[in-house]
Amino acid sequence: MRRALYLGAALSAFACSFPERTFIPADEFDKMKAAGGTSGSGGSAASGGNGATGAMGGNGGITSGGTSGTAGVGGEGGVAGTTGGTAGNGGSSGEGGTGGVTTGGTGGSAGNPTGGMGGTAGATAGTGGTGGSGTTNGLIISEYVEGSGNTKALELFNSSSSAIDIGDCMLVRHVNVTMAGATSLDNIVVATSGTMLPPGTTWTICYSQTMNNLTLATGKCKTTSSSLQHNGDDAYVLSCGGIVQDTFGEDPAQTLTGGHWGETVGVSSEDQTLRRKCSVSQGDTSLLDVFDPATEYEKFSKDDVSDLGTHCGSAN
Repeated sequence: MRRALYLGAALSAFACSFPERTFIPADEFDKMKAAGGTSGSGGSAASGGNGATGAMGGNGGITSGGTSGTAGVGGEGGVAGTTGGTAGNGGSSGEGGTGGVTTGGTGGSAGNPTGGMGGTAGATAGTGGTGGSGTTNGLIISEYVEGSGNTKALELFNSSSSAIDIGDCMLVRHVNVTMAGATSLDNIVVATSGTMLPPGTTWTICYSQTMNNLTLATGKCKTTSSSLQHNGDDAYVLSCGGIVQDTFGEDPAQTLTGGHWGETVGVSSEDQTLRRKCSVSQGDTSLLDVFDPATEYEKFSKDDVSDLGTHCGSAN
């Protein structure tokens, strides 16, 4: 009987040591068991994986959520464009391709335009010979005499440093030049074949009737011609070997006034002696340009033949 009492007291004391339990209805307990733990949040990166589903809680325990997904890797940007050539006026460089979107698309390829070729520079033109065409030999008309009566003469001068075969030269007179041109042409032989004119010397051609002038008859005329009878409106062309060396006047007569050329400071092709300026060493090879005798000649009285046979101090 004592044992029975003692065991009952012990069981009562043991029962009093447990906390009081709340009663959960069976249907509520089933719901808690079905819900399991709260799932983890999914990754926020592009194309990130979804969070893993939480494991079922045991006996109502809450299991932690799954690990969030790894962020998606962005796509590579496009390749930059290649710059165009640097040549003159070269093309613009190509634009780079558009970079890939977040999902990893490949960027576009860059443009590659070729630069334009620069133009080739033009060659510099050569400088022409002073006062001439580059083919003259230095033989010029150095004096023009248009005196009274039959006093007519032309003096030639070798301004070069070499002897000239004047037997190969010819004077052509353009007779009575008008606005329409000369009425005729007369050829005048300068010298016999093989006649050499040394540098710095002169050669005088006279009208054939000029020999009646005693001043000219004393050794000044080297050659005579019946065609050398100019009177102010006649032009001359001096050529050697078919190449024009010098001219006097115009044809057609663009500036012929009152039967002669020359209005500047009284220098005229009529009734005057004209001497070529010492600064002139190459002839005027064109009859088509404007002729003003004052540009290259100095005037003297119409019968002044004192310097005929010499030029700028040179001896005949």
